[in-house]
Amino acid sequence: MVTLRRQKKITWIAISDQITKVKLIYYDNIINVPSIPKDKKADAKKIDFEQFINYDSKKEVMGLAEPCVKDVKIGESIQFTRRGYYILDSIEEDNTYVFVSTPDGHMKDVWI
Repeated sequence: MVTLRRQKKITWIAISDQITKVKLIYYDNIINVPSIPKDKKADAKKIDFEQFINYDSKKEVMGLAEPCVKDVKIGESIQFTRRGYYILDSIEEDNTYVFVSTPDGHMKDVWI
C-alpha cells in the first residue's frame, strides 16, 4: 500500500508594494458518482437527484502574485508555477484578480 502525504509548498516572491492579490477558483464535478443509477422498479417514477449533487464543488484559494499578473487581460490563459493553468475571469473592486482553473488532462477523476 502506498500512502501519499500532502505538503504545503511555498514559492517566494519579492516584497513589494505592487504585489497582486489573486483568487484561484477550482471547480470539481457537480455530480458525485460516475453515473446515476437507474431505479428498476416499475412503480418508481422519480429518482432523487439531489443525493448525487456535489454541493461542495467550488473551492477558492487566496494568494499573492508578481506585479506582471496585472498585464493579463480578461479571458487570457496563464500558468502559475506548481499550481496549473488558469484563465483570468474578472478583477474585483479591491484589485483582486480572479483566475479560474482549467483542466490540463493530467488530473484523474476520483469517484466515491
